[in-house]
Amino acid sequence: MKKILTPFFFCFSLILLFPSCQPFLRGTAPHGRHPQQGGGNGGAGGSGGSNESGPANDKVGLNFQGDVITDLQYATNAVDYKGNKESLALDLYMPDKLKTGRKYPLYIFVHGGGFLRGDKRSGADFCKGLATKGFVAASINYRLGWSDAHTISNLCAGDSIELKKAGYRAVQDAKAAIRFLTSTPNEYEIDPNWIFIGGQSAGGATALNATYLTEQAANIDLPGITTALGPLDSYGNNLPNKYKIKGMVNNWGAMHSTALITKTLAVPTIFFHGEKDQIAPVDQGYAYTCPNFLWVYGSIPVYNILKSLGVSAVIHLDPQGGHGVFSNSFRLDNITCFFQNVMVGKHDEGYYVGEKNNCK
Repeated sequence: MKKILTPFFFCFSLILLFPSCQPFLRGTAPHGRHPQQGGGNGGAGGSGGSNESGPANDKVGLNFQGDVITDLQYATNAVDYKGNKESLALDLYMPDKLKTGRKYPLYIFVHGGGFLRGDKRSGADFCKGLATKGFVAASINYRLGWSDAHTISNLCAGDSIELKKAGYRAVQDAKAAIRFLTSTPNEYEIDPNWIFIGGQSAGGATALNATYLTEQAANIDLPGITTALGPLDSYGNNLPNKYKIKGMVNNWGAMHSTALITKTLAVPTIFFHGEKDQIAPVDQGYAYTCPNFLWVYGSIPVYNILKSLGVSAVIHLDPQGGHGVFSNSFRLDNITCFFQNVMVGKHDEGYYVGEKNNCK
């Protein structure tokens, strides 16, 4: 297996962490392709944006001793909302002391940024933390952009139909990334039986929809979407391999319909959300608190459905938190413990308010 860029020779530009170097920058793409900046409590019209990585002083990847493989191209000729074609890449973080022949669970990290901005590099620190816990972690880029009228300072000016299309494209890309990594799992020491996905903000919504959105449901919500944008499960690359997501993380994201969650599709999920979130409601409400936008369902209703179905579900709520809550270290410890329990068949259930561990 080809491995490049040890952690001692590569550092990333992370949100709110202000590192001293930014090698291999992609530059600013037409739709704002750069690591998400800004605070975590911006409202619908505010300047806060989404909190990608938690508190600025909370790095979880400092002890990372594994390898990083950057810019693995997983999709080509993907058409963005302006009709331009682009290739999509991911960065792969390998566990410390990797043992050839041993297989590791895969975690797909999806960055946030309102489907307008953000970059895979914002997941570097968290993915390093996951790798130290025994996961192969992939941080992906996906297609961005959905409205020229939509700006960070005027969120409600955007077109909600185009926002839905952006979400559809993100799901296509997340699925393409999983197909790519599981098509040759031995090359990256991945156990294809254990695939997890998680994201923050728009990334959380993408993780939810990558797990639950079906082609049929997408075409009911947006008639003709498959014809217009291509299929959900075979876009970006033509790899035919099948996979199953075994668990997910929703960090302050929301979905358009909880009716998508069925007993057959439901997977164990851990949630982190602020009760004062004005961008993706913790319960239900308009996205971005914009009455012209779609009605969405946040962590609480999704948690309640999973609980009613007898599926492992743990929710962590910050009663004073906005959009972006809890430290990286708190979330990393609880996420990895939750997934480890999933892998040994242990049922988890818990509703926690404040920083209380779901695993002891």
